[in-house]
Amino acid sequence: MSVQLDPHDYQTLAVAARHIARAEALDRLADREGQTVPWGLGGRPILHPAIPEARQARTEATKALKLVTVDVAAVESLSPEGQRDKNRRAALIRHYGKEVARG
Repeated sequence: MSVQLDPHDYQTLAVAARHIARAEALDRLADREGQTVPWGLGGRPILHPAIPEARQARTEATKALKLVTVDVAAVESLSPEGQRDKNRRAALIRHYGKEVARG
């Protein structure tokens, strides 16, 4: 199955991938150094700064992915799973009617 994307969508996916890679690198850093670091006032432990940065990178990746436009109906019609689901819905509608098939 092949999905055609607009060049802008490819760029957006690349941005999302960079954010995800950054989040993973920050996770590894926090795993190595610990969830807390002694950087607070008087050496008190505080949350490792990489943790909220990783969370922010994931948020930015999610925002970027929401900008990608994919014709889901076209993709589903191409996939075997999508075709099976379409046939199943049609059979349910034929057998039970529209009201039952929705639920």
